[in-house]
Amino acid sequence: MNKKFSADNFPVYNESMKRRKIKNFLSFLKAIWKGSKPLAKLFKTPSKFYIYDAGTNKVMSCEPSIYIMLEKLFSMDIKEAITDFLSKYAWDEFLYASGSIRSVIKSQNVLLTTKVEKFGAFDTFEEYESLIHSSLEILCLETCEMCNLRCAYCIYNEHASSKRNHGKQSMNWEVARRAIDYLKEHSLCSKNVAISFYGGEPLVNFPLIEECVTYARSILSDKPLTFSISTNGTLVTSKIAEFFHKNSFQVLLSIDGPREIHDGYRKDFNGNGSFDHALKGLRCLFDAYGDESTGKIHLNMVYSPPWSSQRLDRIAELWEEVSWLPKEMKLHISYPTPGSILPGMYSNSGDDEDKSLQEWSYEKFYDEFIGKGFSNAVASSVTEPRIAGLVKRSVCQEPMDQYSLNGCCIPGVRRLYVTVDGTFHVCERINHTAPTIGNVYSGIDIEVIRKIYLDEYTKAIFPFCSNCWAVELCKSCYMDIFSNGKLDFKNREHYCPAEKKSLEVLLSNYCSLLEQDSQKLKYLYDYEQL
Repeated sequence: MNKKFSADNFPVYNESMKRRKIKNFLSFLKAIWKGSKPLAKLFKTPSKFYIYDAGTNKVMSCEPSIYIMLEKLFSMDIKEAITDFLSKYAWDEFLYASGSIRSVIKSQNVLLTTKVEKFGAFDTFEEYESLIHSSLEILCLETCEMCNLRCAYCIYNEHASSKRNHGKQSMNWEVARRAIDYLKEHSLCSKNVAISFYGGEPLVNFPLIEECVTYARSILSDKPLTFSISTNGTLVTSKIAEFFHKNSFQVLLSIDGPREIHDGYRKDFNGNGSFDHALKGLRCLFDAYGDESTGKIHLNMVYSPPWSSQRLDRIAELWEEVSWLPKEMKLHISYPTPGSILPGMYSNSGDDEDKSLQEWSYEKFYDEFIGKGFSNAVASSVTEPRIAGLVKRSVCQEPMDQYSLNGCCIPGVRRLYVTVDGTFHVCERINHTAPTIGNVYSGIDIEVIRKIYLDEYTKAIFPFCSNCWAVELCKSCYMDIFSNGKLDFKNREHYCPAEKKSLEVLLSNYCSLLEQDSQKLKYLYDYEQL
């Protein structure tokens, strides 16, 4: 939409010619939109105007008059939009805007999709079933339900209804062995396989982890095998760190920032902060991994209330206070899970919603991007994966004929979560009331996957997603849509507007970076999510 048209090239139009021109443009739009509006989003940066087209996943810049014309066309009846535009702008502006819109629709195949008709990666369930039986990639084992800490925002607290409470069970060897056998039998077409250890605090049951690694190496020697663990770090010793290094573990260790921020929420049974113990465990890992630390050891941070840019500044000072922490290390930072914090713990924040993390992170990232700031691990960890998602998005030359189920994985393929008793769940983040998809004794339950996670879910999301411009960018998934064992979309009324607003800001931020230097974003093609 950047092509320039000179007013000198336009012929002189009499009233009859103008009416005919308007009628032709009106008929053209009515023919392709058929009473609907295209799935597209207009947005701005501080210096330019843009449109995102959901049908092709294209982002295109446009001139102000085109933007204004499209804005009216998207929000009004087509005839009323044209009339309104002509009441405020000159005829030459209409010729330029309407001609450009018509031209780009024909040449770029944008603004053609008005409704999503089909969701899902495949046409038949047999194609899903084939993957489920042959392409499992990650096995996640819940080694135990116990934890040596009582973090105030933990999803396993009694007041957090979406998950089980802290328990006392541990996974036994029989369950673990069967789970690893299942991985071997159902990953024949996977190029790589991985086993992840989760809890509770998984190191409470460290002997089981040792057994699992030895056994997995013995039966999965025909393809690359990797291991990972999520831990609070307080139980990591030199011996455990050496074991992790020897077996090339990826370690995600939880530290929320400097001592007073970390200890504000991450406490033990007696209410004592855990910072010193966690930092000691992290030091053991760095000593064991040496030069490999940056690629293998990552931080997990929870950004907890009271939220503010000052609090984020303080969190980022962790790298100044712990001098041996590399600033280029990857970390995962997120808000507490909704409902995991008691209302009284929000302190002075006054609300359970916040935008400071995204805004602060982008500002810091942008300043570094244009050479006015310094590398900031926290800012990069928030901004890079979101921008990378746009950099690596699939752009189509023709409108897509079917769309993915938002951010949902195919159950039993990307990952499989096994609880201490051997029950299969879609993943470790999913609501505990979500229907289980099998167990280590009887295997995967194909019918539950087909009926609930594919058929019923697809039918349920259709009213929300089929007319939404954000359908291809949205990352919502199965994680929080179950209540009492059934699909429950009541949270969508809040989630959808917030997600669309967030994506609009993301698109604007992405284009602002491209305006500065599109070449500097190429490194994100190789960005890998934690």
